[in-house]
Amino acid sequence: MLLGRGLGDVAQLFAHLGFPTHLADFEELRRETPLPLTNFDFVFLPLGFASDTLNKEVETLTEIAKTLRPGGRILLGFSNRYSISPARSAAISPAAPARIRKALMAAGYAEAVFYAALPNLELAEYIFPLNRQAAAFVLDRRYQHKIPFGPQGWKALLGIAPLLFDLFPAYFATAALR
Repeated sequence: MLLGRGLGDVAQLFAHLGFPTHLADFEELRRETPLPLTNFDFVFLPLGFASDTLNKEVETLTEIAKTLRPGGRILLGFSNRYSISPARSAAISPAAPARIRKALMAAGYAEAVFYAALPNLELAEYIFPLNRQAAAFVLDRRYQHKIPFGPQGWKALLGIAPLLFDLFPAYFATAALR
């Protein structure tokens, strides 16, 4: 398992459970040494990686794919470019979910599954799949005292405006290597 920056406690837990882990800042690791090919079952980058263009994202995701065994998976966190809540960490490059989906597909991953994270990646109180029922439940629990729509009200709002799925502050994407 290759773990991204800031995951020392997670690495210790997995090592204690007998899982071989390698803790590294992916960007630094890539610059310093060539990455071992097809060595990992899972790459865990919950705080994403720095990138400012789609070409850079595809290049980085392609490099990560080279480290995965066939069928290996990636978990990638990213803040939303269009969110009204800015990322807490300057190291996280914001992106739109559609852009990350496009980059993952171009880099050789199978269809990605997305999860929203509230309020942000670093302190995710809620992580939920992007569907009307889950989003309505979470929004009702999170904002019940501020915006008393009730679960059915949120569900109706999400049904009218599925564009709201693109406005959550942060996301996790997971995809398997083709």
